[in-house]
Amino acid sequence: MQNDFDRKYKLTEEDVTVKSGALALLNETVMRIVPESGKLLFIADKRFDKVKIVYDVLTRKFRTDMVEVSSVNKKAALSVSVGEDVKAVVCAGGGGVSDMAKYVAARHNLPLVCVVLSQATAGYLIPSAMLKGDGGYIEVYKVAPPRFLIADTALFENSDRLNAAGFGEVCSRLTAIFDWQLSHVLKGEEYTKSTVDKAVAVIGDLLYKACKGEAGSAETGSAAIKLSLIASKCGNSRLMCGGDAQLTHAFSLLCKRKNREVKLQGENEMLFSCIAMRAYLMLLARPLPQTVSVPDNNARLDYMSVKLGVSPFRAMDKITDCLPYGDLSRMLFILREYRAELTDRAVIYEKTLSFALKLFKRLYKDKGYSYNNYLSADDVKVCIALAPEMREKFTCFTLMKQLGLLDGFLRR
Repeated sequence: MQNDFDRKYKLTEEDVTVKSGALALLNETVMRIVPESGKLLFIADKRFDKVKIVYDVLTRKFRTDMVEVSSVNKKAALSVSVGEDVKAVVCAGGGGVSDMAKYVAARHNLPLVCVVLSQATAGYLIPSAMLKGDGGYIEVYKVAPPRFLIADTALFENSDRLNAAGFGEVCSRLTAIFDWQLSHVLKGEEYTKSTVDKAVAVIGDLLYKACKGEAGSAETGSAAIKLSLIASKCGNSRLMCGGDAQLTHAFSLLCKRKNREVKLQGENEMLFSCIAMRAYLMLLARPLPQTVSVPDNNARLDYMSVKLGVSPFRAMDKITDCLPYGDLSRMLFILREYRAELTDRAVIYEKTLSFALKLFKRLYKDKGYSYNNYLSADDVKVCIALAPEMREKFTCFTLMKQLGLLDGFLRR
């Protein structure tokens, strides 16, 4: 559901402003696409107090209809009405409201200006909207990225938890990078080395600052937005859809089913990125099978319905198909040829993520960090078993399922 603005404009660094005091440039930026006194739709996440400041700035120059949201999902996005004279959409908040605004803008073929108020996510500029559908399942929609982004770092809350979540969101992209490289080797998926090199540089720079105790809200937020701009060059959500994201999605559904509190996505992805990379290393270290075990999709349907609360009809739509034997045999042959090179990369990424996890814990200066009684061994087994059904991108978990290596985590 991409809108026409995606075809007319290509996002550049000049369209992204990240600095203290950037909000002062908001009206000037909006006037590049909407004349003064034009009509705007302002979608505000009311969980952020600073949205009132953004609204006050906008109303100095524009007529503005404000829609306040607290629950960000597809149903809420579809309920947003847009007047005929609205010329653009402006959103303010975190990653959830930006995804919702991207979806609304695409539906009504309007440009979007995103005002960032949280450092906890790197998905602002991704050309896709991830919205929770029925039962909490995340649906990914192809949309245009924002036309402009404004991030006033002075408005970021200097919260240990938000800083840690943003740090985790940035560092855990290493898992998605490995999955992208694996898919490129095994399936020929288009792969851009320059994009990956830039992303790795951003991750390394943030790790360096965290080592020096300088990973505050401004530094973390700037790194997250830089990574988001780099990821937008892929033209899809590839850098946001690694094995860590699959595990996090499964765990979120599992917690919802049990009425348990779920930590921020960046927090969970930091933890699950280490788990994912260690699982990948186990695959690369073991003898690869000559024959293929057909994965037990019936057991997966049962698990998705009983454990995650996904309706059976929805679950059937999400179960990944079995690969033809010839295609899987070809992948195994290629994997044997490139195993040494892939293992070297996986070891580097795993060691980097393990180091990042230690720094991640230190970011909780108020001692509020704890995963005690949060993630059990049984939870991990369920998440690993169902990971391939969580996102549409090919990951190492997808291959492991096709080889029958995940069925042992299913207990019927």
